[in-house]
Amino acid sequence: MKMKKRLLTALTGLCVCLMGATVFTACQNDQATTQTNQQESIGLEYTLNDDENSYMLTGIGTCKDTKIVIPATYNDKNVTDIASEAFKGCDSVTDVVIPDTIISIGQSAFEETRYYNKEENWDNDVLYIGKHLIKAKTSLSGSYTIKEGTICIASSAFYECSSLTEVVIPNSVVSISAGAFWGCKSLKNVVIPDSVVSIGSWAFHYCDSLTDIVIPDSVVSLGGAVFDSCKNLTSVVIGDGATSIGGQAFYNCSNLKTVKIGNSVKTIETEAFAQCYNLTSLEIGSSVNFIGMAAFLYCNNLQDVYITDLAAWCNIQFRENLLSLAKNLYLNGQLVSEMIIPKTVKEISARAFRGYENLTSVVIPVDVLIIRDDAFEYCNNLTSVYYEGTPENWGEVRIGMMNEKLKNATRYYYSENPPGLNEQGTAYDGNYWHYGENGEIIVWLYDSPEN
Repeated sequence: MKMKKRLLTALTGLCVCLMGATVFTACQNDQATTQTNQQESIGLEYTLNDDENSYMLTGIGTCKDTKIVIPATYNDKNVTDIASEAFKGCDSVTDVVIPDTIISIGQSAFEETRYYNKEENWDNDVLYIGKHLIKAKTSLSGSYTIKEGTICIASSAFYECSSLTEVVIPNSVVSISAGAFWGCKSLKNVVIPDSVVSIGSWAFHYCDSLTDIVIPDSVVSLGGAVFDSCKNLTSVVIGDGATSIGGQAFYNCSNLKTVKIGNSVKTIETEAFAQCYNLTSLEIGSSVNFIGMAAFLYCNNLQDVYITDLAAWCNIQFRENLLSLAKNLYLNGQLVSEMIIPKTVKEISARAFRGYENLTSVVIPVDVLIIRDDAFEYCNNLTSVYYEGTPENWGEVRIGMMNEKLKNATRYYYSENPPGLNEQGTAYDGNYWHYGENGEIIVWLYDSPEN
């Protein structure tokens, strides 16, 4: 089931493999503006990004400049990315000017240029180009403070700086590119500031010494395998900004114990938390609507799952609900035992409540028309179902396979008034219930006049 790719060349693929992309070579008419009063370089190659609203600079093209001045715009759209190896091996390049619009720089983009190879351009073993941190030497150790005003940390910038223990990121950094801190095994302390918008895939891969991470609300893009194999990570908080947790984002964080997922996250992708063997507590925001295959594989010590919106939970598409390993489901801090499904729910998704052993009763609204496969399987203590409709209404509900615990529980139908008696006049004809004055569930129990 493992999908992991450990080759560093995968980082290159992230930046240069754009399916169906169109490559453009800049002409004189395309670059009429100036930046910092310098003539922008002509002949550079560009690729339209997938969003079709921005460009990636992919190579030197026909440009003969020794001083490369990258434009802020191309074809009236911002230039936001520099591809991996875009200028690699361009020995004639002695100087580079990068505009503030650039928020992502691929691996080895300037490697083996004359600018890169000139020792005096490096500041205490770190290479900057303007406001962009390009590369740190692997000999960098101890604590390092990134320069104020830095916008972007390039891909693989601190790759295998194994003696680096702390990084101070200023509140100017917008993006942390793919693999930026890959293999920084001694990195213990890093605070992601509120200025950061995106964190690329594998950004903190194999950062074995990290113990806790807070992803601020400002981060809207969180890449796959971003904290993969951070084996001493114990606590994660993902703020109210990111919409997706990428595949294998926290794969094999074997000592991770607590996770809090913000209300903006909609999808938790394949193997996102797989092999987090010591995960015990998980808090999930109200926007999650998809949990991928094996997202919580081998989280065998999971005990408690906390949610705030039961209707949203009923609508999550579970490829498999390994969260049922937890046994305990909490709604707004209260252990769910007597559950009332909200009236807005029309369908209960597959595996929604699978395995929650504390569940003893459930109220199902009449508007629920579908209960998917496995929705209540292994709810071993479920004994009572209070249905807000009639027996005829219940007969129209489509109930999927593996819901025997639901089917076998005692079922009560709603009746505002005392129901009719059986033919003998000794008891009510079936099981019925109604709401009390305070909204409590009251079962209609026949009191014989003889009593």
